[in-house]
Amino acid sequence: MDWCLSDTGGIISSGFELRDGRVIGVNLARIKEESVSEKLLALRELESLRLTTQAFDALGSEAISNQLTQLNELCIRFEASSANDQGAIAFAEYRRLLTLPHLKKLTVEILQLTEDGNSLPVTPVSPILQLDMAVNLQSQLFPVLDGLQLKHLRLQLTRDSRPFTADDLEEINRQLSLESFTFFGPTLFTFPGQSRVEPARIDFSRLNRLNRLQEVSLCNVHFDPAGLLHLPQLKRLTIRECQLETSSFEALLQHPSLEKVVVLGCSNEDLRISQPLPPVDSKLKQIDLEMVSLAELKMFANLNCDMRVTLGSINSERYLERFFCSMGGSVLRVGEPELQQLDQLKTMSELKLVNSVSGTIEPAMIVRLAALPTLRSLTVNGVDLKKSKEELPRIKANPRLQHLSLLTYPGPAPDMLNRLLPPELLSLSLRASQDTEQHPVDPWKILTVPPLSQLQKIELSDFQFLRDKSRIPVQFLPRSLRQITFEFCDLDADCLDYISKQSPQLKEFRITGLSSVSKDDDLLMLNRYSNLERIDLFNSQISAGVAFQLNASHVRIGGEEMFDW
Repeated sequence: MDWCLSDTGGIISSGFELRDGRVIGVNLARIKEESVSEKLLALRELESLRLTTQAFDALGSEAISNQLTQLNELCIRFEASSANDQGAIAFAEYRRLLTLPHLKKLTVEILQLTEDGNSLPVTPVSPILQLDMAVNLQSQLFPVLDGLQLKHLRLQLTRDSRPFTADDLEEINRQLSLESFTFFGPTLFTFPGQSRVEPARIDFSRLNRLNRLQEVSLCNVHFDPAGLLHLPQLKRLTIRECQLETSSFEALLQHPSLEKVVVLGCSNEDLRISQPLPPVDSKLKQIDLEMVSLAELKMFANLNCDMRVTLGSINSERYLERFFCSMGGSVLRVGEPELQQLDQLKTMSELKLVNSVSGTIEPAMIVRLAALPTLRSLTVNGVDLKKSKEELPRIKANPRLQHLSLLTYPGPAPDMLNRLLPPELLSLSLRASQDTEQHPVDPWKILTVPPLSQLQKIELSDFQFLRDKSRIPVQFLPRSLRQITFEFCDLDADCLDYISKQSPQLKEFRITGLSSVSKDDDLLMLNRYSNLERIDLFNSQISAGVAFQLNASHVRIGGEEMFDW
């Protein structure tokens, strides 16, 4: 799981970010002692701060706005610590945060807008460009957006919010500089005893002043896609668990500027598709289909734009979103009939099989999937790989394949990699092929693939290099390599020395998932890289003090000893 200093990851873990040896970013999940607040507020040059609602309550909006005046990004994420934790942020606190003089991006979960008490006690002075907000909307939206000139807006309604209205759309329509708009209708999940929540409805003809809007993302919304013609600069559209009204999905193929459409968790019935779609005769270049039914893909077989397909389940990374979106259905199996269905998509360049694939998948099937002639990227993650002695198909590695991720359980054996890896590969993710309980064995035995001379990025998971007395094969460490990630691996100074000699042009080094290093000081071997720009040390039990000894311009480290240094 990634770390929330970047805008992904399911939880906020404590940690900090350095730039040129100076603390510029902090993640803070919990504040248990007053001294922690004091040390944080002493970081007067802090640029980025990410907090849970508990940490925000401990600090308070007044202290943040008065003492951390250099902040350009502030994120307050909801994470329920108990069933009764509502995590609501009062409107007055939100407006006080808008007095931060350099704030450009603000995330707030959950803003409480009541029917009264939403007066404007302060005038916003922040040059805020990006507002990301979950809100319990009980009154007008006007006080939230008043005085702001946004480029990016994300609104997420709680299940208790009142219905979204034409007046709310008019407030958004006043944001003339808006370039992207994300809207989550009320939660899709209903717990026992709760009434069903109606989805939101948006009439895009009411957003006719947003001439700069290029990206729209919707979840749990009913809308007429023909209304998007009122957005003349629209280039990217994402619809998750939405229903189209009046017009069908085919209307999107006729939009004069639309270049990319992403569909998540929508059936063909939701999209009003009853017959195969015609070839595209517009600017549409790419369609992504995620969490969709394999059987329904045949309706997209005639499309002549780039197709990217994800089968399986996808959970939302943000805690609050998990109560808004479903995970998607499971794929019953991946065998010969499924392969034939996928082969009908003659322009499919990317295929992902992620989680919730029932049973196991044959190694031979992965080899055949990788050989689909138009495929440039194949991901098989979180899927059980069948242990089989069946002979692999004698198929040459697909020269078009540029990205391959096989984080299966267990990972692919070397003989399988010999059939899969073309020299043209740009990125590779692998899990170890043997169980950790087995006796030490060289995981690369019988590997005969040619050097991956164009490889730029590699991710290795569950490899125990010290236990197995093994090394990363030289084929995976070309001089072209720019990023390497270790997850649940063990490393020491010799490993790092070996990597530095094989791939001296490395720019990013990442350790995640409780990977271990023999001694913390072994990481100082990374200072040998003259081009290393970023080091990420996440969930690795590495002492915080090491971060200050590393020469990379950007260092991020997560751990419990936030302020021990």
